[in-house]
Amino acid sequence: MKNKFVKYYLGSIILLFIGLAFSKIIISLSQIALLVIWIFEGDFNQKFKNLKQNKAALIFLSIFGLFIIGMLWTNNLKAGLNELKLKLPLFILPFIFSTITHFSKKELQIILSAFVFVVFSKTIESSFFIIGGKFSPSLEQISNKISHIRYSLMIDFAIFSIIYIITSYKKTKTKYKILSLSLIVWFLAFLIFIQSLTGIIILFLLVIGLGIYFISKSNKISIKITSLIIVLFLIFSTSIYLYNQYKNFYTIKDPNFNSLPQYTESGNEYYHNIDNFRFENGHHVGYFYCKKEIEQEWNKISHVKFNQKGSNGFLIKFTIVRYMTSLGLPKDSVGVSKLTPTDIANIEKGLSNYKFANTLSISNRIYKVIWQIHEYKNTKDANNQSITQRYEYLLTSFEIIQKNLFLGVGTGDVKDAFKQQYIEDNSILKEKNRRRSHNQLVTFILTLGIILGTWCIIALFLPFIINKKHAEFLPTIFLVISILSMLTDNTLETSISVSFFAVFYSLLILQITEKKSNIDN
Repeated sequence: MKNKFVKYYLGSIILLFIGLAFSKIIISLSQIALLVIWIFEGDFNQKFKNLKQNKAALIFLSIFGLFIIGMLWTNNLKAGLNELKLKLPLFILPFIFSTITHFSKKELQIILSAFVFVVFSKTIESSFFIIGGKFSPSLEQISNKISHIRYSLMIDFAIFSIIYIITSYKKTKTKYKILSLSLIVWFLAFLIFIQSLTGIIILFLLVIGLGIYFISKSNKISIKITSLIIVLFLIFSTSIYLYNQYKNFYTIKDPNFNSLPQYTESGNEYYHNIDNFRFENGHHVGYFYCKKEIEQEWNKISHVKFNQKGSNGFLIKFTIVRYMTSLGLPKDSVGVSKLTPTDIANIEKGLSNYKFANTLSISNRIYKVIWQIHEYKNTKDANNQSITQRYEYLLTSFEIIQKNLFLGVGTGDVKDAFKQQYIEDNSILKEKNRRRSHNQLVTFILTLGIILGTWCIIALFLPFIINKKHAEFLPTIFLVISILSMLTDNTLETSISVSFFAVFYSLLILQITEKKSNIDN
């Protein structure tokens, strides 16, 4: 590869990274730039020879080819063409990077350093939004224009990219070690702040996996023992932590139903709903409720009236009840009088529990998950609940697969198939919540059938095996991050996620890193 073209390729890749974090338009422009550079570079005979000899690349490219074949039994051709357009990076990026001369280790370090810098810049931008108060308590607005799940995956990969870069050098200056450690700490703190369970769980599993790897592969007893201690500590401490979260949720702090007072201090009758299964911090939501008093007193202290909606779009009267319950207050005039200005503001924002005001608490995120599962078990209603909605999506996906086992629904009919299945099931999910499977591996089979869909899954792993990447740190980390994310999300269903996956899969798994740099020092 000629030196000037290497620099152009690197520049376009960095432009792509900027697009992943800040702008979908830049993503498209960067891929157009890569294609133009590829054409101007010429040497097509050698390029196609490189592709022909790269079995791993051909296998991976077959995924896009199968989606083209899936158009043959698609009814919604317009949606099918849009799907192919969306997945075009799965062809363009692997094709380009598999035909050109492979990047050297030095060039890969430049690429990864640029990626880390872009992700860091994105977290700084998000921090300004937070400090400036320009967002409601929503993860989507914190991540600003990109999915918070994709955001967390990029942060995960940036952390391990830093580790790869710093360990690639035999001798690293102390200031670079300090800088690297500071970036890792920053990314970890930010990951906790945005409370993306997907990103946190994947990072946790990777650390456990690395620990087990060092235990089994390291020749140094000290490393084996240290790794074993870390792994055992993480597993046991996390297990105890989760058990305590679960136990605290279901530990009831209210008195026995038979000993509950019948009247408020003002002499009005309480309504104690024993059939209300909901809890907030160990207190029954249905106990100590006097609608007359709580409505009257709330309307005196807030501009958002009792029967109006809060800033989150939900009726404030339900938020008030849950929030006051979380504080252990009776839902009457006395309870309302004990609300602080901060409490009132939290309720108006739509916070249903006083603990949720602390956005840095992982415990709050775990609490919400337990609450969602508890709610779903008792109502079978998953609306507006991210975890239980995913379960409903999977159930619907399996019904569609059973009806279209061999060929699938086709490249363009996925959305229509889900829409029809929800209607047939008389689903209680609201229209806005009726979405796809949120599992990329299931979506492969649903779209293309059991045979072609299974091949798509195999085609994700085969190149990794053929090119013997299992012995390399970063390719393994990237593939694990990608596959784990596919279990909880449609990773290849948005332009940002498909481009992120395609570019790093091409660079880390389809390319064989050259020892000698193509760039002049």
